[in-house]
Amino acid sequence: MEIMISNPGELAVKNVQYPNAAEYYCLLPYETETVSGVMLAMGGRASVPPAAVPLECRGRYKIYIALFSGFYQMPEVRIKLDHEQSFQKLSLRRTNHEEFYDSAVSIYEVFWKEADLNGNSLVFDGSLLSGELPSAIAYIRLEENNSRQVPQKQPVPLAITADGWGAFGYCPHQKSEDLLVNFEQIPRDLNIKLLFWGNGVGDWCNYPTKIGNYFSKYTSPIDIRADDMNILQRNAQIWQKQSWDSMAIVREYARQRGWEFHVYIRMQGFGVLYPKGMLVQSDFFAAHPEYYCRDKQGVPVCKLSYAYPAVQEHMLALIEEILTYQPDGICLNFTRGLPMVLYEDVLVEQYQALYHEDPRQLPEDEPRWLALQKDTVTAFIQKVKKVLNGRRLSVMVPGKPQDAEKYALDIPRWVKEGYIDDLVVAGTRYNVHDVHVDDPTALDFDAYASLEGRGKIRLMSLLYPWGFAENRLGDWLRIYKHAAENGADFLGFWDAEINPPLRLPKLEILNDIERFEKENPLIYRKIPLKTFQGFRADRYHYFEQI
Repeated sequence: MEIMISNPGELAVKNVQYPNAAEYYCLLPYETETVSGVMLAMGGRASVPPAAVPLECRGRYKIYIALFSGFYQMPEVRIKLDHEQSFQKLSLRRTNHEEFYDSAVSIYEVFWKEADLNGNSLVFDGSLLSGELPSAIAYIRLEENNSRQVPQKQPVPLAITADGWGAFGYCPHQKSEDLLVNFEQIPRDLNIKLLFWGNGVGDWCNYPTKIGNYFSKYTSPIDIRADDMNILQRNAQIWQKQSWDSMAIVREYARQRGWEFHVYIRMQGFGVLYPKGMLVQSDFFAAHPEYYCRDKQGVPVCKLSYAYPAVQEHMLALIEEILTYQPDGICLNFTRGLPMVLYEDVLVEQYQALYHEDPRQLPEDEPRWLALQKDTVTAFIQKVKKVLNGRRLSVMVPGKPQDAEKYALDIPRWVKEGYIDDLVVAGTRYNVHDVHVDDPTALDFDAYASLEGRGKIRLMSLLYPWGFAENRLGDWLRIYKHAAENGADFLGFWDAEINPPLRLPKLEILNDIERFEKENPLIYRKIPLKTFQGFRADRYHYFEQI
C-alpha cells in the first residue's frame, strides 16, 4: 500500500498540536504531471517553532520526502518523527551546473528512512541557519513494507589499486613507513581483500631494479616541478640513499592487512615526451628506436612494440625480477597506453608472406590483420603465464569488448584457454587520440560475464572515484551494484590511497551498497514542475528576471 501526502503545507497549518505554522511558514501551490498540492516551505526566519504534518498510518513504512529549494542551492531540511529526540538533516548535492537552473523548477524525491509508524507526525524545523537559503517539503510518500527481514548477503569483496608512484608525491618522507600514511587512513573494517600495487610506469620502477630504471634517476633539475612531482623526485632520492625497498614494504603491509598482493605493470610506460620526458625515462626505450611502434606511413609512435621478441624478453625479465618479491599475482595493465602493436615491419612482413597483400593499404580492422596482431599479443600473454609458475595472472582491460578487439586484446581466447586467472574490466572509453577517458557507462560487465570459461576466472569491475563519480554518484553506484548482483567476484576501486579525504567515502559506500542506496540522499528522483505558485514552470524560466 502507498500513501501520498501531497499537501503538507495545508496539513501543517491545521495541526493544532503545532500552532502558528501559517505565521512562520510559506504555503506554495505546485503541480507536476503526476501529483499536485501545497508545499510546506521555510519562511526565511532564523528561529521559528517547528511545524508538523500528521502521517496518520500504522505499520512499517519506507518514507520518501520530495524536496524543493529554488535555484542557487539544492534542498536541505531538518526533519524528525515526533517521538524522536533530535532533528536529522536531509540534503542533496548539485551534480552538475544545469541543476543550478533545474532546481528552481523541479522537486527531488529522496528516500529518508524506514520506520514503524503509529499515528506519528513528521516534524519540520523551519529555522534558517546562517548561509542557507530556504527549502520546502513538496510531498511525503509512504510505502508499506511488511516483508520479512531476510539475512543480509555478504558484500562483494573490494579490490583497490595504487599506482606505486603517486604515493611518493603525497608528502616528504622521513622514514620508510611514510609511504603507508594514506593506506593507514583506509578503515580496517572495509571488506578489502586485494591490492594492485603498481611497480611504477612500464620499466620505470619504484623499487631497486636491475632490469629497468630506478625512479631516482633524472636528467632534469630537481625543481622542474613545484608540486607533487617535485616531492616525488626528492623522496625517490631519499629512498635510494637509505636503501629502502618500497616493493618489500608494501608487500608486508598488504599481508598485515589481509590483502592479496598483486603487482600491476603499465605495459606501455616507456617513452614520454616533453616536459614529462624530463622526469620519466626508460633507458631501454631510448636505446632501441628500432623497436618503436610505427603507423601506416612508418612514422614512429612513442611506444614499444610487443611484436619484437626483444621487447617481450625485456618485460618478461622485469616480471621475473618482481616475482622475487613473492607477490600473489602479476597484473598487466592494458587500459592505458594502447595499442601494444601497430604496423611494424616484422608484422607487415608476416602478413605479406601469408596473404600477399600490404596491410598498410587495408582498413585497421581488416579481420586477418587484426587476427595476426591478436596472436602476437596473445603469444606474450602465454609467456607471462608460464613465467608466473602458478601465481595468478590478471589483466586490466577496456570496458567495451569492441575496444579490446580494436586494440588486439583477445580477451575471449585468454579466458577460454585459461591464460589468465583474473579479469579486471575498467570503466573507460577511448577518444580520437587513443587516450583512455573515465566513463563507467562504457563498462559492459554482462558481455565479459558471459564469456566462455568465465567460471574459471575471477571477474572484477573497476571504476575511478573522480569525474563521473563526483557528478553522478548515484549512477556510478548503480554500475557497481549491477556488477555485484550479476556475479562480480570483486568490486575494483582505482587509486584508493591518493587523497583519502575525497576518495575514502566512496570506497566505504562499496562496503554496503544496499544500505547506502536506501539511505543516502545523493540518490534522488527529479520530478519537473508544471506550475509553481500558479505560474508555468516547465518553460520560460523566471531565473532571467533576476
